[in-house]
Amino acid sequence: MTHEPSGNPEVVFITHAFPPAGGSGVQRIAKFARYLPESGIQASVITAKNVSKTTADSSLLEGLEHLAVIRSLSLDPMFIADLFKSRSSKTVLGAEKTSVAIRGKNILFLMLLKIRDYCRLPDQYIGWIPFAFFSGVKHIKTQKKPVIVASLPTYTNGLLGYFLSKATGAPLILDFRDSWTDDPYLILPTKFHRWVHTKLENRILGHAQHLVVYGDWLKDIYDKRYPSIPTTVILNGYDICDFPDKIVSDGESKKIRLAYSGSLFEYHNEFVELLFATISLLPSDLRNQLELVFAGDIQLTSFDELVEKYGLRSSVVKLGYVKHSEALSLLLSADGLLFTIPKGDTSSFTGKIFEYLGARKPIISFVCAHGLGGKLLSEFGHSTWLIDYDAARAKEVFSGLITSISEEMSYDAGLYAKIERKGQAAALARIVKSIA
Repeated sequence: MTHEPSGNPEVVFITHAFPPAGGSGVQRIAKFARYLPESGIQASVITAKNVSKTTADSSLLEGLEHLAVIRSLSLDPMFIADLFKSRSSKTVLGAEKTSVAIRGKNILFLMLLKIRDYCRLPDQYIGWIPFAFFSGVKHIKTQKKPVIVASLPTYTNGLLGYFLSKATGAPLILDFRDSWTDDPYLILPTKFHRWVHTKLENRILGHAQHLVVYGDWLKDIYDKRYPSIPTTVILNGYDICDFPDKIVSDGESKKIRLAYSGSLFEYHNEFVELLFATISLLPSDLRNQLELVFAGDIQLTSFDELVEKYGLRSSVVKLGYVKHSEALSLLLSADGLLFTIPKGDTSSFTGKIFEYLGARKPIISFVCAHGLGGKLLSEFGHSTWLIDYDAARAKEVFSGLITSISEEMSYDAGLYAKIERKGQAAALARIVKSIA
């Protein structure tokens, strides 16, 4: 597909992960790239060539056929580990699934994890830069009015964007779907690593022409830290076009299905334990009506033990990693959705909260009521099911669940327009045009 020159700038996205790579991290840039042409801006992508087969999802390429995608090799520890990892699988609650947790038993995998931790300067994908830089410079020089948009994290994206901007003179926009040195989940092995990250953030952000962030709290920080650089909030969002028109029924099942979509890590232990403990204390007639479905990689090592501890083997279903379209179908087929932000985290949305909202189902949320996630859910009418890691509140919510989730919810079209991907791409287009 060819396009006549329009005089408009051409965006070159920098992102290590891009479809067919799956996972929530690819959605934001993929949707920007898909919908920018509606604002008269063509886009291309510089990304990594090697994609993990575990999370590959070719359906995410739909709607991106117009894109020029430049893929280059990335030598990172996890890519090397995937070359050697065992193909072992194990039975999980009666289903045969390949588990990421299995890799933890592989000595080579553990060694590469250690190497990865110490190579985080800025992160484990630094081995992509030598390959991506030369192909990136060559590509950018073919563009008439290039504007580089680097997606962070991965922090290597920002560093590559900085190098490419310096080498070609193209202006640089940094798009943050999470923070950098202010991220509470950024665990670094030494003070030296923290110092390097701080220096890199200052250098890279100080060079950018515009910062795009996912929340007001991060804008407030960057406005004070980098007062000369404009910062704009563009929320994460959802694409209504991704949701299937029809949902396949499960037949005669009368169980109340509660669905969780996404990975579970060690820091999700408190959420899972409180959820399971609460359900185990419900009257048997209510407990037996519930079905908990988890779609995504479960890296929480205590998960199966907690299932057994609270006697929920017959109530819990683990699907493993599923394609994005299947995850959305699961959300739409569920009676309610399970959502969490770890206790004490008041500054995160997580990308999937917006697709949860897009599904327009009751969201039973284990989040801080006064944090960004809790406030967003309340704004969209989900305060009825906001638990805030309180055991008594959890019991109250689940005891009245059958009644509360059957009540019809009202939806504010104006609110949903703010989190729709097309409108967010249009907002990015305005920024790009202002600096080109």
